[in-house]
Amino acid sequence: MKGENLGTGLQSLARRSGRTRVDYLDFSGQRWPLAAPALFVANQRWVLDRLVPRELTACALVTPTRYGTHVTATSTADELTAGHSLGFVFGAPLPTRAAALVALTVNPPIIPVVAQGTPDPSARVRPQPRVRVVIGAPFYAETSSIDELVGDIAVVMRHLEDLAVEFSSSR
Repeated sequence: MKGENLGTGLQSLARRSGRTRVDYLDFSGQRWPLAAPALFVANQRWVLDRLVPRELTACALVTPTRYGTHVTATSTADELTAGHSLGFVFGAPLPTRAAALVALTVNPPIIPVVAQGTPDPSARVRPQPRVRVVIGAPFYAETSSIDELVGDIAVVMRHLEDLAVEFSSSR
């Protein structure tokens, strides 16, 4: 997708995902894919599995499956230092705290991504449901408290979810 705008890339993803239409709002101000490592926080797993590695990052994407605080802090910090991006599903307590701990340890840009709906290539419903993806502006940890940063991420994710709902009702 180098040199393309995100809309073209997401429509390409939609074609690969079946007949589902993907609409997007990109508040990031970034050119995609990112060349530098980042910490992606998404509200749905498919975003990390399909959208982020194909469209949003040129770095390898690691999505930790073990969330013990010590294991995650050391191994994921090493992944970022090695030049890989990280992806966490927001919502479950341990992955969210692990993402915050990594952000406080290495201070990568945190990129929130919210999806409303899920591409379903096997769905036989016509018309296919639309999927809305909202990409937030990258931000950095501005605190030294894990709990505060988890709260900050939660506020950003809720705001993007509200925008996804508002965006879907305006279309």
